[in-house]
Amino acid sequence: MSHALPSLIKMHIAKDLGYGLILGVIPGVWFKYQIGKSIQKREQFYAAYDKNN
Repeated sequence: MSHALPSLIKMHIAKDLGYGLILGVIPGVWFKYQIGKSIQKREQFYAAYDKNN
């Protein structure tokens, strides 16, 4: 007679890991995108600054 509890626990752990990955990846991608935009703006600013001076 096998117990259903271990498979239930495994299913919940897998779900929690899945949710954690999704909730962790989305802010990470957004942060990387924002940093990339910030660096690009800075490079454009300094390129224009160097051209004018």
